Amino acid sequence: MSLALVACSAGDAAVVPTAAASGGGGSGGPVGAAATSAGVGAGAGAGGAAPSADMTAPESVATPVPEFTAPTTVAATTAGPLSAKDFPTFPGWSRGIGEGDDGRYLPNGTWVHDVVPRLAVADLMAQGCAERPADVPTPTAALGATYVGPKQQPGTALALAFGTAAEAQSFAALYRSRAQGCARNPAAGLPTTVLSTAPRLVDRKDLGTDGMWVELAQPQGARFVVAMLADPDGSLWRRGAGLASWGAW
Repeated sequence: MSLALVACSAGDAAVVPTAAASGGGGSGGPVGAAATSAGVGAGAGAGGAAPSADMTAPESVATPVPEFTAPTTVAATTAGPLSAKDFPTFPGWSRGIGEGDDGRYLPNGTWVHDVVPRLAVADLMAQGCAERPADVPTPTAALGATYVGPKQQPGTALALAFGTAAEAQSFAALYRSRAQGCARNPAAGLPTTVLSTAPRLVDRKDLGTDGMWVELAQPQGARFVVAMLADPDGSLWRRGAGLASWGAW
C-alpha cells in the first residue's frame, strides 16, 4: 500500500497512478491506493485537536490528476539528498522489502525507493477533506519506505526534501491543517482523529476495508517525513500521548 491509499475527499482529484519512466513512481503504501476513491475513506472518528489560528488552510483550487507513466527502470534507493537514513525506526517494526505497489514502481530488492516529487505531493494532498490548495511547496526529491510490524502488519513512509527549512515547515503546517479539517468534517470522506499536531502530527485514519492506520508526521530541517502504520487491533493508538515521541527520528 502507498501513502496515497488514503481516500481523497469528494472535492479532490484522485491520484490515479501510471509511474515514472525513471523507475520511481507514486509513494506506495497507505498514502496511495485509497486516493482512487473518495468512498474508500479513512478515519477513526470525528474527534481531534481543535485547529490553531495559524492552521487555516490556504485558498483551494481544483487540481488535475498528475500524469503517471509506467516505470521502465528499477527504482533508485536514494533521491537527491534523501536516503534510508532519513526514515524513523519504530520499536517492534522492521524494514520490509518493497514489492512495487501494483506497478507504481519497479522493486529494487530493498525497503526504500525513489518517488516522483510531484506525485508524492499529489498523494499527500489527496488526504484532505477539501480541494487541493493553490500554493503548495514543491519538494526537490522524494523517497518512499516499507515497514513490517510485529504482527506482520504493513507500514509505509514518505520523505520529502525541500529547498529550505521554511518550505518544509510550510508544507508541514498545510498537511496538519488538512488533517484537522478532516477531523472537523468526517462526512467529507476522510474522517480522522487527531491526537496532537506539534511538533509531530499524530492521528488515526480508518481506511475502511484496509482497517485502522496511525499516522505520524513531522518536519526535520529542510525535510518532511510522514509514516503510516497499520493498527488493526488498536495497540498503537492505545499508546496515546506517547506516540508524540515514539520511535527514533
